[in-house]
Amino acid sequence: MRQSDCVAEPNAERRTRADDVEGALNMLAEHRYRYKYAVYGVTLLTDLPLSLPEAGDSDVVVTVDLASPGQLPSAVERLLTDSNSWSQLALREDDVLRARWGSWFEILVAPDGRHVLCRNLSDLPLTSFEAYLTNFAVGTALIQQGEEPLHATVVDIGGRAVGLLGPSGAGKSTLAAVLMNRGGILVTDDMLRITFEDDAAFAQPGPYRIKLFREPADRYLSTGSSLGYWNPSGEKLILKPASTGNGRRPTRLSALYLLVAPPPASELDRPSLERLSGVEPFKTILSSSINTRLQSPRRLQRQFRFAERLAKNLPVFRLTYPSNFDVMDKVADCILDSVANRVCETSQC
Repeated sequence: MRQSDCVAEPNAERRTRADDVEGALNMLAEHRYRYKYAVYGVTLLTDLPLSLPEAGDSDVVVTVDLASPGQLPSAVERLLTDSNSWSQLALREDDVLRARWGSWFEILVAPDGRHVLCRNLSDLPLTSFEAYLTNFAVGTALIQQGEEPLHATVVDIGGRAVGLLGPSGAGKSTLAAVLMNRGGILVTDDMLRITFEDDAAFAQPGPYRIKLFREPADRYLSTGSSLGYWNPSGEKLILKPASTGNGRRPTRLSALYLLVAPPPASELDRPSLERLSGVEPFKTILSSSINTRLQSPRRLQRQFRFAERLAKNLPVFRLTYPSNFDVMDKVADCILDSVANRVCETSQC
């Protein structure tokens, strides 16, 4: 998303519209919900039927509601027609966050992160966008509540979780599928919520599904069941792995791996693993935050504290390899060996 996609609302009538939105969001606290789900260690309350496990009680609660006609008046249209990009985002003056995906749907997240309002703009059922709701909406709600989720995919390897970092298109989900094909268990795909017990970092389980293009899906998760597409006009599939998972419990993180492609002129034909040192682990974690356009001095201080704590207690590696299915087993071996402490600070796998 471009910086210009973060749209500011016009000044006229802003306060009146803010009162309307705040009132609608605050009313949700008194509603009694049909469903109580668990995702990312969060209790999700909603009247929408979702493919998530039923929840126990959690200290972190997020409600998700469908906005009724007229509940959010013309402010929504005025804001969202300012850009033609696929995804738009705005943090209002009253700290209510608004986001929209094309002509499909939009959300508003309360300043305290406890309530989310959804508005369906399409003729598709809102459940068609469940992956976005459980990823972006919950992730943004966690940011509003003072947490810092990461853009990461996590796989449990024998009780030790490895986190895969990198921008969209880096191959996080594909490499996760390779590791799952080698016996790993999916913990979360695309978004990672981390909690701490003393100095130990734990990956909270996300929805038990992974998004993949057709070719890696056929190669590595052919026994998985398709849940549809990541979005109605995209090519990425959403797959539920055939294994039953690890009981969907938090798993202690063992290491983080930043996935990097070699330079175009490089002759590298096998994976290269390097443990980062100095300020590099901190910078890697900081750059892996989700929704980086939500910037404020308070959030920046929080991001620094979080990245410093995680980098101090968790090894971070740079994993460089060519984008080629022929080397993926070697890439998986590289990670498996490092988890078993059989590699040096720098190695060719």
